[in-house]
Parts: sequence; C-alpha cells; structure tokens
Amino acid sequence: MMMRNDILIYFDLITSIKTTKEKDDLSSEIEDLLVSIFKASGQSFDDILKTIRIDTAEKINDAFRKSGLDSKNKEQIRNFLLTLIHLLTKFKIIRVTLAIEPTQQTIGNIHNWISANLGQEYILDIETDPEVLGGAIIVFKGEYRDFTIKKNIETVFLAKKGQKFYALSN
Repeated sequence: MMMRNDILIYFDLITSIKTTKEKDDLSSEIEDLLVSIFKASGQSFDDILKTIRIDTAEKINDAFRKSGLDSKNKEQIRNFLLTLIHLLTKFKIIRVTLAIEPTQQTIGNIHNWISANLGQEYILDIETDPEVLGGAIIVFKGEYRDFTIKKNIETVFLAKKGQKFYALSN
C-alpha cells in the first residue's frame, strides 16, 4: 500500500520544529526507528517508539491513528517515516546570531512571528556570539542584516570620530 502524500498526516510533527537542532534531532530519531523496525523481530511498533522521546512517539502515534495507518504494517511504517524524513529536508533556514542562548519561549516567539509572516516552512539556525552584545544578526535568502547593539555602538563611535576629525581639520 502506498503512503498518502497528505501533508496533514505530518502536520503536528512538522509544525513542532522550530530550529535546525530540533530538525536534526527528529531526523536522527526517525532514522533510528527505521533501523529498529527491521532489526526487531516480534517487537511491536509501540515498543520501538519507546526508544525515542515521548513527545515524538505520541505525535507519531497520533498521526497513525488519525490517518488510519496500520502500526503493524512494516511497509506503511517505513513509507511514513521515509516521507517524514523527506519533508524535513524541505525546510528553509533563517540563520540568527544572538548574544546569549535564547530560551525556548524566545525561540517560540521568534518562530511564531516568522511562521505568521513568512510561512510554516521556515526554521531557525541559531548561533550565539557574545560579541554581538545584544540584538541579532540575521541571514535570510542570502542577505545579511546586522541589528546588533555592537553595530549601533560602532556606528556611533565612527560618527563621533568623524566629527572630531572634521573639527580638528577646520
């Protein structure tokens, strides 16, 4: 039986991903599940799901339940997981550099804004660099934008330095 290409089956799994780290973690779990399914003889899919994070296992179980997929059918499981891995490669990435490690709430707020304004297909690749001091550096669609305090301070100092130089030369 072929896997339905209905994206709604994967909605809860896909929309829960906000960062490249979360995407990579989910990809790793899915790959582990694929290996475990065909290594395990006589072990149920529910037992295999116990080897991954509880929230991921619950979302996979919900997807199977809502879509009517058979969790005893290895081919349906395999197709579901392979399609999920394929969907994970479709995310577009927005690189963000911050001065400090953001909280989950901050990541959620940023991602919610991006989802509302750009769409669900974007995730964040977050780096920390204390030299930014505050604000953010954003790289999106090949464009670099610096909204950091460091840049603002440097701009002010350069302007002040230019004013002093102009005053001294007159």
